[in-house]
Amino acid sequence: GSAALFGSALNWVTSMARRTYPVDFRYHQMWRLRHEMALPRGWKVKLLPDSLVADTAGFSVVSRTGASGSRLVNEVTFREDGQQLPLASYDALRGLVARCEQVDRQHVMLKKGEE
Repeated sequence: GSAALFGSALNWVTSMARRTYPVDFRYHQMWRLRHEMALPRGWKVKLLPDSLVADTAGFSVVSRTGASGSRLVNEVTFREDGQQLPLASYDALRGLVARCEQVDRQHVMLKKGEE
């Protein structure tokens, strides 16, 4: 899923339980992803992954999955506000990455609908 891209993009930062120095990202970044797919004919959405709206430690992530007609749409926006991550914000960032990974493990569930 798209929320995991946020986590995997920050693996090099959040892999340690503790940091000794602030993280220098060297630049600001923002990206937006949109995945869209057609549902199989005669099938409807039964269960969607949770939405995630989080803003912490100078980062924000918004991940939403929804159904519109016969289409399934997932949109994720990621924004990093600062070039440096202070040590005091490290645990908050690790928690945000863990939440993204948790949402990414959730699945879309379909059910056979009436035609």
